[in-house]
Amino acid sequence: MEVHIRPLGGLANRMRVLASVRALAERGQAELFVHWECNDALNCSFNKLFCELNGIKLIEYSYIPSWRRFKRKTRQLNWRRLANDAEIHWDDEAILKLKERKSDVMKLAAGLSQLFIETCQHFYGDPTFIRFLTPIESIQKQLQERLKQLPQSYMGLHLRRGDNQRSIDISPLNLFFEL
Repeated sequence: MEVHIRPLGGLANRMRVLASVRALAERGQAELFVHWECNDALNCSFNKLFCELNGIKLIEYSYIPSWRRFKRKTRQLNWRRLANDAEIHWDDEAILKLKERKSDVMKLAAGLSQLFIETCQHFYGDPTFIRFLTPIESIQKQLQERLKQLPQSYMGLHLRRGDNQRSIDISPLNLFFEL
């Protein structure tokens, strides 16, 4: 069986999806294709962030500026074609329903020749599979240097700034810094 996965969203969302992909790879019952699209949510090549994922074929799509409408529309048609060609197409809504029912994605897909999943959700296996995502060496070095500069005790925050205008308006960054 071929499983085509299109991780959506920004870096953290895509990392959740990649954890699921890695868990699927461990199961080893499918040929896995990750369709990594550089876009407005994350305009960075997979290989500039992570080391290669064994057993997973990466197909990367370059960034298309918003003024290149024809190319964007063509890519959208290609996504639709891939979804239509698959025997099953699961998006975020379908994945959330499967999670509610505690359904095993691979058991539901047994016997299929092609499955297409496009989501920002973790959809398979244990979320701790994220530990198999290894940053490239230059990022690991930067991380080690920054960790050395931190005090013994520290806290990390993820402040959403791109997708919730109301939060941005009533919670400017300076309030977090002051707190």
